[in-house]
Amino acid sequence: MKLQGKMLAVILPAVLLVFLITIGSIIFNLRGNIEEQSHDYAFSMARETASQVETILNRYHAQASQVAFALEAADITDVNQGQVNAIVESAFELNESVLEIALYLPNPDARRDFREFTYRPHTAAFDRDAMEAAVLTEEREHLAEPVMDGDGDEARMVSAISLPIYDDDERIGMTTVIFSLDEIQMLTEDVMLFESGFGRLLSNEGIVAAHADVSRVGNIAGELGDETEGDPEMYRNAISGGEEMNEVSHSVSVGMDVYKTFTPIHLGDTQTPWSFGTVTDEDEIFGALQDTVNQSTWIGLAGLVVISVIVALVARVVIKPIRVMTDHAGRIEQLDLSEEIPAHYRKRKDEIGVLARSFDNMSASLRQVMTKNRDAAEKLSEASDSLSARAYETGESASEIARSMSSVTEGAVEQSEAMAAIAEKMARTVTETQDGQTHARHALDEAGRASELAGEGEASVGQSVTHMQSLIASMDQSTKVLNRLSERSDEIGGIVSEISSIAEQTNLLALNASIEAARAGEHGKGFAVVADEVRKLAEESNASSQRIDTLIKGVQEETAETVTTMNGNMTLMKEQVELVEASGDVIRQISEAFTKSREAVNQVHQKLDDLRTYAEEVDESIKGISLIVDQTAASAEEVTASSDEQKETLDQISANAEELTDIAGALEEETKRFTL
Repeated sequence: MKLQGKMLAVILPAVLLVFLITIGSIIFNLRGNIEEQSHDYAFSMARETASQVETILNRYHAQASQVAFALEAADITDVNQGQVNAIVESAFELNESVLEIALYLPNPDARRDFREFTYRPHTAAFDRDAMEAAVLTEEREHLAEPVMDGDGDEARMVSAISLPIYDDDERIGMTTVIFSLDEIQMLTEDVMLFESGFGRLLSNEGIVAAHADVSRVGNIAGELGDETEGDPEMYRNAISGGEEMNEVSHSVSVGMDVYKTFTPIHLGDTQTPWSFGTVTDEDEIFGALQDTVNQSTWIGLAGLVVISVIVALVARVVIKPIRVMTDHAGRIEQLDLSEEIPAHYRKRKDEIGVLARSFDNMSASLRQVMTKNRDAAEKLSEASDSLSARAYETGESASEIARSMSSVTEGAVEQSEAMAAIAEKMARTVTETQDGQTHARHALDEAGRASELAGEGEASVGQSVTHMQSLIASMDQSTKVLNRLSERSDEIGGIVSEISSIAEQTNLLALNASIEAARAGEHGKGFAVVADEVRKLAEESNASSQRIDTLIKGVQEETAETVTTMNGNMTLMKEQVELVEASGDVIRQISEAFTKSREAVNQVHQKLDDLRTYAEEVDESIKGISLIVDQTAASAEEVTASSDEQKETLDQISANAEELTDIAGALEEETKRFTL
């Protein structure tokens, strides 16, 4: 890429980056200012309209207050029914929005000169009971929730305000003014914020009393239903509590983010404030900002084009002299130092002039240097030839010395290697002798331990034989006891058999006795009972005898099996005794053999100890001789190495001299290539 292109590639992105940062900063700050100013404007519009609505409602409150005040002051001012009627008629004449004025006196005796009345009765469906409860029971003024009155094109929103009437701090009745919200509806329709922003009046319970969109009037506000993503309870508390509120949220009904305001409207002592608010589309707020961004973008692009043209022109003016310098540098690269830079460039007072003069001075310096190099190359070539010849002669002398010392070194090395081999073998002999001595000592220890164990084994075998003989005697005695138990079991079996036989005979006798008692008739009944009891006892005895016989047979079988097992164990024990006694003889023989082996191993250990001492003395002598041989070989090697190093140094000097001769020739040839 040429310099002009590089300048454009560097400058334009830098300018573009600065432009984007500047525009972004302006847009960011402008967005914040526009948003803040727009929100302040919407809030101020809501407050101003809320003040106007509060003024209108206060007129209806004042008309109701006139009637209430007239009745309260009747005793003092002598106001009569006709004057009250005149006040009511003037209220209708002054305000067309007043639809009905009513007087309610639950205790007529309180004002005997006045009666209840309703001027221009209206059909609006208000909760009269709630009005009376709020005014007469809760002792406060009451502003009714707005209701839709009429049908079709005649439909309109109406509300009512009720005030208490006092007589010496005693509530004696109330007056009610029903009025239309048409004036407030027109005022609300006149509220315009940007293109689609609008105002609305919400009652204490969130009913839309006035709205720019007439179809929304009479409905519950969207914030209190499902037309917003916010918390309905938050909006309800803000409206009913008479709080001032504003926020940005998404409206489901209009499908966009909107800025909402809520400004409370208080009327007398009603304690049920209404709220006037505005709704503004956030996109419209930033619409002007988008126009500003678009204009700034086009202005920035035009500026970039202008800057590009300027940069291209400046680059052209700057690059032309640079190209002249580049051509001059190219000629220097081709070893042509004969030309100079044009004088008008060298006479300039700017950076181009400084660069031209620098190039011209560099060419003059190079011409001087190359002239001196040519002369020096000729002299260097002559000196290098002389140095090379002298280095060759000295190298030959050093080679003869090196060959002589090499022979000495080889003999010393061979002698050193032979001594090293002898020393290695003697060291191995010492090591193996030490290993043999160690093994002999270990064998001596093991023989002693084996001899001790053999003695212990011989004693243990004797004890085992004694215990096993005692066990055989005990088992023999147990066998005899079991045999006697078997004999007693046989005797008990015979006795049980006799008992069983006697029980059978007794059973037969009892049966015969029963038969004889039956023949005796009435006289034999008592004997029959006794005979029957004897027969039952005989049967039970026979059954018990049979169970005992079964148990004895089981005992006899188990006793016989136990005797058989004991006899087999005795046979095995006798065999084990014989084997253990034989093992005792063998262990005694092993103990004697271990004792003899221990004496032999002890002798071997002593011989090896003597051999190790002799081997160590020989090894020390060999090491002394080897050290002397190594020192001799090292000295010879040092002399040889010095001779070799001297020879290598002389060879290197000779080679460097030859190389220097070549370099001098090459340098002379290179200087000839320059055009001076």
